[in-house]
Amino acid sequence: ASLNGSSNDFVVKPASFDIQLTGNPGASDHTGDVYTVAGADFSVIVNVFDAEGTLTPNYGKESAAEGIKLTRTLLEPSGGDPGILTGSLVKTADAEFEGNHQWSEVGIITLTADVADSDYLGAGNVSNNLAKVGRFIPDHFSLVPVSGLVEPAHTMDAPFTYIGQTFFVNYQLVANSALSPATITKNYEGDFAKLGLANVATDLGNVGTTRDVGYGVVDALQSVTFNARLVPTAAATVWIEGEISVANLELSVNRGASEEIYYEAVEVGLLVEDSDGVTFSSLDLDSGLTGNDVLKIDDLPGKLLYGRVFIPPVFGPEIATTDFTDIPFRIQYYDGTEFQLHADDSSTVYDIWSWDVLVNCNDPDLAVDTPACADVVVMIPAPAIVSAGKSDSVNPIQISRPGKTGALLIDIEVDDWLKYPWNAAGDENPQTQINFGSYRGHDRIIYWREKVQ
Repeated sequence: ASLNGSSNDFVVKPASFDIQLTGNPGASDHTGDVYTVAGADFSVIVNVFDAEGTLTPNYGKESAAEGIKLTRTLLEPSGGDPGILTGSLVKTADAEFEGNHQWSEVGIITLTADVADSDYLGAGNVSNNLAKVGRFIPDHFSLVPVSGLVEPAHTMDAPFTYIGQTFFVNYQLVANSALSPATITKNYEGDFAKLGLANVATDLGNVGTTRDVGYGVVDALQSVTFNARLVPTAAATVWIEGEISVANLELSVNRGASEEIYYEAVEVGLLVEDSDGVTFSSLDLDSGLTGNDVLKIDDLPGKLLYGRVFIPPVFGPEIATTDFTDIPFRIQYYDGTEFQLHADDSSTVYDIWSWDVLVNCNDPDLAVDTPACADVVVMIPAPAIVSAGKSDSVNPIQISRPGKTGALLIDIEVDDWLKYPWNAAGDENPQTQINFGSYRGHDRIIYWREKVQ
């Protein structure tokens, strides 16, 4: 049989598009496997089929040069930023279109293939989609400069921090795409944010394995690393639209086994890595003295000092039990050779120091006619701030007069970073001998005076 005659022109359009992605795990939520990073190339292939599932090689050869466009719809996180899909599809073989694309965000999307102008030669659109493309993650984290990145314990004209004392770190992180210039991945929040700054490491070697964040501290001038002595704290913060801010994070460097010279070139750094392996794109600070292992936050202003409180012997009359005798003290720092008065310290608060008759007093002779611990009380004023390294003469620490002649050994409970191994048995509170009554001197000493340190 044969077919004779003719008909009106008509258009036969494809029945469907088939979208193919290599390596797409098709994650359903934030727990799914990673596909690629936001902003990175991922290859898309779209094949064109008829109703019987046969390739249609004529598609794309039309005079109108019909092509295929690819769009995205955000699946997860719900209510997140849809991001931007870039890239194009080019015909590479009969009925096959291929091209690299980039999606700027974190999460999971659906890809939809349509006729380029949504109307194939006037016969309407052809459309198909591939659900569950992803999970996409950030490419890297960046440190954003903020004011007062590292703040010393004492913010004076000559700032300083005692070794063992807390200083403060402030910084902001953003999660970035691989685009150039990098964009912030706003969907890195909630369950899709995998970096927990509360999961802090005491050893940088654990960052990326069991911990998410660690800090490094080094003195570049002395080539001394403090990493093994660093005491970090957790940051209780939340990611919001790809950004997280940390304010007044407390760090401190433990005191060593003995006194040490002061440091003036202390640098503080940060290392992060989330559970997907996202970290900084580069590191620039060698805090462990073996190679760059952290990203520098900033310098610690001023000096890092080994300090102590020294209380010289105190002499007072035994009479007038309603009166008090001052207990002066000095704050000193070690200069590498000896302890010096720390005249730059006019900010240490000593009204938080304490004294207890049962703990901080010792009666060496126990004689009934000499002062006993129960006969005295030590008064620490409030407020009270050190003045040029010395106790404030207007607000001194005082001890009551017992009305007896003799001596007591008194120690004051000071800040941990101002203790000292006075008896070579670990850090101790400063102790002094309080002498009540006249001191007749020594038979073989002509002149006696106190040496001021």
